[in-house]
Amino acid sequence: MQSSFKIICFPILIVFLIHYVQAQDIRIEEIMDANLFLTEDSMLISMANLNVPSIYDADSVRKDLAKKIMEYARLHLRHYSCRFIPSAQRCNVNTGQSGHLFRKYPLSDLNMNAQYLEKGYAVYLPCDTLFMQEYSSSSQNAIENRLGIWKPLRSAIPPNYFNRFRLTNWLLMFQFDLENYFPIFGMNYRWSDIFSFYRTENKSFSVNLSGEAGTLLYFMLPYANLGPEIRFKNFYIRGSYNALLPIIWVFEAEELHVYDFWALDVGFRIPIGSSVGLELEYNAKKIDKNTFRIFSISFATY
Repeated sequence: MQSSFKIICFPILIVFLIHYVQAQDIRIEEIMDANLFLTEDSMLISMANLNVPSIYDADSVRKDLAKKIMEYARLHLRHYSCRFIPSAQRCNVNTGQSGHLFRKYPLSDLNMNAQYLEKGYAVYLPCDTLFMQEYSSSSQNAIENRLGIWKPLRSAIPPNYFNRFRLTNWLLMFQFDLENYFPIFGMNYRWSDIFSFYRTENKSFSVNLSGEAGTLLYFMLPYANLGPEIRFKNFYIRGSYNALLPIIWVFEAEELHVYDFWALDVGFRIPIGSSVGLELEYNAKKIDKNTFRIFSISFATY
């Protein structure tokens, strides 16, 4: 009888020792990372059995999620009294003492390891056997509801610097004399990759067929052109065959006349942000027997 009593009581005693004798009362003073905390006793701790994104991850999506998790931790853990049960195993390498973290509340303690899993802030990687059922259930709920890490990723579409809408100011060379200056503004859309003849893998150098359509004088003088373009990073050279269709009420004439001419553009793009930039161009346009040298400044959106 005594032997049976010992067999029953021994596991209960072990559980009691793990949960209460080894449990430490701590106070978290600083959130160092999404799963790294500094206590008031200058001890670094982390939550066991969890693979949590870090602000030091190379992947930008995981890094952004880590910042969100840290905000959650600051709200619910920093400067609060907690209970910490160290893990018998060293679950997290180079992250201090790993274990099971509980936020203290008047009626009951909240298992923060389980909360991280419930919200999809971590992947469950069993390292010790404590609270396995609770952790598995929390992790499964996050997976089924596609929370946090389990949320389907939307691939960010990078700006296409080859195709852009531009607001352009053309300056004829003689117009650098302010007395003769007359603003020539227009709008256009340029496709620099209608067809790619050659392009390096990182897209820093390319040879393409390009096109452009727009207006030369505000909403008047519509034009279109087509020709080859060579690009190297932010620098480009393009040749084009142009067709210019004057509006009848701009040029007093009995009939419309289409002007066609060749042009050469040499330009450089200056990034301002992820989706906007300035483009500086030197344009040489040969109309009939006259060559016009033009400098243009364009505000481009990608």
